[in-house]
Amino acid sequence: MPQVTAEIFVPLEPAVAFAVSQTTGPIRLRWDPFLRHQYFLDGGPPPTRGVHTYSRARLGPRMISR
Repeated sequence: MPQVTAEIFVPLEPAVAFAVSQTTGPIRLRWDPFLRHQYFLDGGPPPTRGVHTYSRARLGPRMISR
């Protein structure tokens, strides 16, 4: 099966890159082209252990994550 790949170098410290990758809500929507909607289900930030997040992709799939 054909595959398409792309790479880009982002000059960030690993800790900063990880922190950005874990953002949610409006901040996440600014950089993640996969998502259309994302929000907290348990009363909102701060994101802590056990908090549920609803996410919907641009093409329709949805998920609730903890």
